[in-house]
Formats: sequence, structure tokens, C-alpha cells
Amino acid sequence: MRLLAFLLAGFLLLPTHHTAGGDGPDFRNLEDARSPLQDATEEIDIGSVRVQAVFTTLALSFGFLFLVLFFFLPRDRAFLYFAMMMLTLGLALFFDYQDQFSDVGWYISLQRALLCAGLVFGLRFLYSLFLPHPPRAFLLISTGFVAAGILTVMEPRANMPYLAVMIFVMWGESLRVLFGAVRKKERGAWIIATGFSLFFLTGLYDLLLDAGVINPIYSTINGYQFGFLSLCLGSAIYLGQGVSLSNRRLVDQELQIRERELERQLLDAEMSRKTKELKDARDLQLSMLPAKLPTHPQLSFAAFMEPATEVGGDYYDFAIEPDDTITVAVGDATGHGLRAGMMVAIAKSLFAGGMPAPNIPAYFGRCTHVLKQMNLGNLFMGLTILRFRGTQFSVSSAGMPPILVYRAQRHAVEPIVLKGMPLGAFEDFRYATHTGSLQPGDVVLAMTDGFTELFNGEREMLGDASAIDLFREAARGDAASIVDELVAGGEAWRDGHPQDDDVTFVVIKANESEPT
Repeated sequence: MRLLAFLLAGFLLLPTHHTAGGDGPDFRNLEDARSPLQDATEEIDIGSVRVQAVFTTLALSFGFLFLVLFFFLPRDRAFLYFAMMMLTLGLALFFDYQDQFSDVGWYISLQRALLCAGLVFGLRFLYSLFLPHPPRAFLLISTGFVAAGILTVMEPRANMPYLAVMIFVMWGESLRVLFGAVRKKERGAWIIATGFSLFFLTGLYDLLLDAGVINPIYSTINGYQFGFLSLCLGSAIYLGQGVSLSNRRLVDQELQIRERELERQLLDAEMSRKTKELKDARDLQLSMLPAKLPTHPQLSFAAFMEPATEVGGDYYDFAIEPDDTITVAVGDATGHGLRAGMMVAIAKSLFAGGMPAPNIPAYFGRCTHVLKQMNLGNLFMGLTILRFRGTQFSVSSAGMPPILVYRAQRHAVEPIVLKGMPLGAFEDFRYATHTGSLQPGDVVLAMTDGFTELFNGEREMLGDASAIDLFREAARGDAASIVDELVAGGEAWRDGHPQDDDVTFVVIKANESEPT
């Protein structure tokens, strides 16, 4: 495709020949050597008409074709340069022949202008094939062609030597670019360089023949046709190679697209499967939570849990004894996700089978022993157990945050800090127990560390002090409103920042008056 630009460009650099052997040079483009028409009715050379028709039609056809291609492929500007070169050189060829058939003076002037424009487009086309940007020499050569064009339009034959000089300059620059591309092993460069070189040699043969320097070889008075054919052959090979590579790239791209589409479908199927599994696991985890909160004549209860992922590692539960003793469990498995969810299921089973236990530390020891037997690796369970007999309570903690107790009379919060290792870490660990009592309006808050470790947009953590302040301000309401205010306070602190860990609250409030 792109080589055809130089094909006709080089052809029009040469003068047409209408003499044979000793008839003398026909340098119409270099000097006024053609005799004027002797008779208006003189028979026109049919061979010249055929040559004009073939080459003019070929050039204009390629020009319009690639102009249309450029319209659909505007990114490849080589199409535009090639089309403009074909159109201008095709018209130049037409008017060159018309000058033979008619004595209209402006034909040859127009031919000179079109020839200059076509050669400039041809050189720009060559640059677009093998250079990322046209060199500075292109501006100088273009300026030279403009000047030579103006001179030859004014005096087409007398000033033709100026245009001839620019033609040789253009030939030299073209060979420099082509041979440079061959040395760099650019795709198809050697094909174009071979065709162009053969055309250059046949053109040189015609010039030497017209100048009388050499005699015809095997009676051949015009050699440029052979050079033109070599360019056509080179162009066909180059274009065939380009089409083959383009088709191969298209096939490869189509295969890649199909592979990516198949991968996407497989990924979508896998994601759908995992999403369903996570949803099922979340539903299972939520089903393990108490269906309803316990009721007690002296205490009110409220609870909240918000996992950070589909399956969380937090847990809360209640056990009610016949004498209205209530045991409350709040737990936090290490990490979150499916592994943490599995630990929650184990903790649920241990709580259902081990409570009510007469001694909370002993219960912790049995749980640790079971977990160690299961070889769960670094999977542990933090757990707080509170037991309420009326308003009297006892509490033990295995690796959980402090329990907060709000004293209504003093409007103060008392943290109960009980250090202990999470369940499953060490056997025979001695867990501490704290006992206390509640007065009317007092509140106990058991929570996981996901609340105090909430982060805002500046990566600042809520912290224990702020959590205590929020609890103190919320504690005057009923149990449910306390949970609501704590949740609202946490969301206000996050201000849209993602929740990094599961958050769980259990609130137990001593009723200010026994419910009726």
C-alpha cells in the first residue's frame, strides 16, 4: 500500500519519451526540445494515449481508494499522504500528456505545480513509514520544491533545471531513509528499497539515453516502465505481507478476546459460587445468634452486631436458667471471614453444651482443652462471660476489652479490666473473676474491640476514652437506645471510612423500677 506512493512518484520524476535512437533528446522537462504541432489534424500517437490512460487511471484510482481508507482509519496518516501523492501525481501525469496533444500553454505549468506537490507528499509518505517524525531536512526540501515550483510555473521549460535539482535531492533523501530502514531491519523496508532502487536505475537510464550519453540497450528507448513494474511487484509483496500480518494480528486478538471472555465467564461463575457460599455462611452465622433477647424482671437487654465482611468473627449469646439466672457471652475470634466464622460455630457449640457452668474460669479451661485438641493452629477465641443473679453479677474475660459499668448515681463509667489469654492459646491459664452489683439505672456494656478500633478518614482510631465518653452520654436511655446511640457515634466517627473489624455490643441495664 505505502510503497505505491513512491511507485508513481518516481515515475513522474522522469520525462516521457517520444523519440527513438538518433531522433535526439526529448528533454521537454529540462529544455524546450519538442517541435510545435504542425497540423491540428495530425493523428495522435495511440500508444501515448494508452500509456496516459493506464497510468493516470491507476494513480487516481489508488488516490481515491486510500482517501476513503483514511476516512475510516484516520489514525494512519500514511493513508492520507499516499492518497494525496497519488492524486497530485496522477493529475500531473494527465496534464503532462495533454501538453503533447494540445498547444494550450497552461497545461505544462499546471503539470509542474502538481509534480512538485506530489513529490513533497511522496517524501512525507516515506517518512511516515519509517520515521516517528519528519526530520528538519523535510522543511528545507519542501521549501526548495515550493521555490522550484513557482519558477517552473512561470517558465516551465526554461526553469526546469531548478526542479531537476530538487528531484535529485528528493531521490537522495529517499534513498537515505530507505537504506536506513533496511539497516534497522524495518518490516518490508528491503522490498521497498529494492523496488525504488530499480526504478531509480531505469530512470537514470532514460535520462542518459535522452542526453545522448548512451545508446539504447536492445532497442529499449524507455526504461522507466520496467522500474515501475518492479515497484508494483514490490508493493504487491509488501502489501501482501502487511495484510497477512494484520490478519494474523486480528486472529490473535480475536483468540485473546475469546480467552479473556472465557476467563471472565469462569471468574464470574467462581465469584457467584463464592458469593453464594459466603451468603450461606453469613446466614448460618446469623442463625446461630439468639432469636430473641431474654426478659428479666430487674434487667433489660439489647444487642447489636455488624460484621466487617460477609462472615464475621464476633459472637454473642444468652443462657437462661430456671431460677432466672442469665449468662451472657460476648466473643471475638481472631481475624474475620470464613475461618473466624468456623471458630464462632465452635464457640456456639461449646457455649450450648457447657453453660450454665458453676465456675466460669473452669469453663474457659475446658474450652481451651477442646480447641487445643482440634489443632486449629493460630485460630483463637476471645470471650467474655457475665452471669447475672438478679442485679448481682460475676464476670470473667479471656482476651477481651474491658467491661464498662455505668453508675447512674455518679454519672460515671467504671472499666473492669480482666487480663487473660484467648481460648485455645494456653492450657491451665488462671483466669480472674470480678463480682459486683447494679443499682437502678446502672448499665453494663460488653463489647468487642472492633468499636474502639474504628478509624476515620485521617486514620485516627476512636480509642477507649472516646468510647467511654459515648457510652456515658448514651447510658441514661433505655437499653435499645443506648445501642442506637453507640452505633450512631461510631458511624459519625468513621464518616464513611470502611469498617475494618466486626463490631458487637451487648447492653444490660438495671431497671429503675420493676416492670409491671
